[in-house]
Amino acid sequence: MKRAVGFLACLATITIVVTAAVAATHGRTARVIGRIELCGGKAPGHCRAANGRVTVRDSQGRQVATERTKHTRFSFALAAGNYTLIATEDGDHTSRPVHATANKTTRANIVFHLK
Repeated sequence: MKRAVGFLACLATITIVVTAAVAATHGRTARVIGRIELCGGKAPGHCRAANGRVTVRDSQGRQVATERTKHTRFSFALAAGNYTLIATEDGDHTSRPVHATANKTTRANIVFHLK
């Protein structure tokens, strides 16, 4: 009887830990990837990748993630929904909207338009 109670207690603990792990990652099923680009200049113009910081804000304006780009690229695991990506490069800022779709990867480059 003691062995059965111990086994059930152990099983219950494992179930709680697994459930908590699933709950912690639940909702973060969308991935948004991209890079920062600097585009423009004299005709015909050109684009080049740049490093910087990308911040993600949700539809209520709350910051939900931020990272420095790695080799000009960024990647975020997010809950499905609408977001604003804000890039900072050499003191300048620009932004763009993005819709993160559940179980999909969305590419969303952020472009600084040069004159």
